[in-house]
Amino acid sequence: LWNTGAAIDSVIVTSTQRISVLVEDAAGCQGKDTLEVVVNANPTVTMRDSSICIGDAAVVFDAGAGYSYNWSSNGNPVGNNQTLSTDTNGTYQVIIEDSNTCKDTTSVALTVNTLPTVSLADASICPGSSTTFDAGAGFTYLWQDGSTNQTYTSTVAEQVRILITDGNLC
Repeated sequence: LWNTGAAIDSVIVTSTQRISVLVEDAAGCQGKDTLEVVVNANPTVTMRDSSICIGDAAVVFDAGAGYSYNWSSNGNPVGNNQTLSTDTNGTYQVIIEDSNTCKDTTSVALTVNTLPTVSLADASICPGSSTTFDAGAGFTYLWQDGSTNQTYTSTVAEQVRILITDGNLC
């Protein structure tokens, strides 16, 4: 007989509590035991997906301090530290385990974006004329003179340089 009043072989405990059981055999002999059942809270791990551009520094994913860690990608182990540093496109899973063997898991994705490209052709102009360079649509622009338009018009012999940035900030 359990202290809950249940007369069954076992009980399910879902919260921290003291449990007592009284047993009696066919001869009428009795035994009693009491124990404290502690239900520990599960640890939680949360991370955000991230994106970088090819050539950028690696992203460091942090699963939080105080646990043991198992990182994997596509089922392959990739680390067992609190942090995972990577510059490789993919989805990463971490399982954390606390000192009570309680666990949590999450997945996080790293997107590695390609760099945008622009191709400007050399041009020749005559005195008093001009040529227009077009960096293509869909970017933000910064020409060597500080202008920010898609096109740049040159009226003199000069080296033309442009920095383009796409929607991924690459």
